[in-house]
Amino acid sequence: MFKIERSQIVKQHDPYKIIIGDRYECLLELSVEEDDDLYDEKGVMLRVIFAVEPEKSFIAKYEFLTASDNKFIALEMVEEEEAVVLDYCQQNCQ
Repeated sequence: MFKIERSQIVKQHDPYKIIIGDRYECLLELSVEEDDDLYDEKGVMLRVIFAVEPEKSFIAKYEFLTASDNKFIALEMVEEEEAVVLDYCQQNCQ
């Protein structure tokens, strides 16, 4: 399990209208325990594409990245982590 320490949230223009409504790119700086598979000594970021449609909001895409060089980390969020990120994005993307 990780903790969100800081974030950068930017509303994105979607010229192709793939997502109905608003689209946000959220870069979340994470705090991760050393014994977690996700841990990287230089830090971990989570890049989230968050969609806010008239009827619902959801995580359209996400990826874990190393904070130092933005290399992809091939791991998925567990249900509990996804719920935390969804709640965070719903509270902060407007």
